[in-house]
Amino acid sequence: MGIDFAGGTSVQLKFEKPFQLNKGSPSPGGQRLKDTELQQFTEGNKLLIQVKKAVAGERVADKILAIFTKEFGDNKFVVDSTTEIGLRWEKSCGTTP
Repeated sequence: MGIDFAGGTSVQLKFEKPFQLNKGSPSPGGQRLKDTELQQFTEGNKLLIQVKKAVAGERVADKILAIFTKEFGDNKFVVDSTTEIGLRWEKSCGTTP
């Protein structure tokens, strides 16, 4: 009908030191992002964070970085990659966002 809600955000972080995720929460420190999946790679101290839904006008990657900076402040990290796929408008809609 005009809007395809497929989208989301993917951020991969590389930490200086090994880290442990809290198994009880999909987000560190209990700060939840809806529809979030975390995948830890022990080789290279990497973490892939995927948020399945895009939110119009919101930079989810910035929110992710703020949460992980607060939670792992003593374990510095760099962003290996980030991808944000927003809402798509179909030509049949007749308008633009």
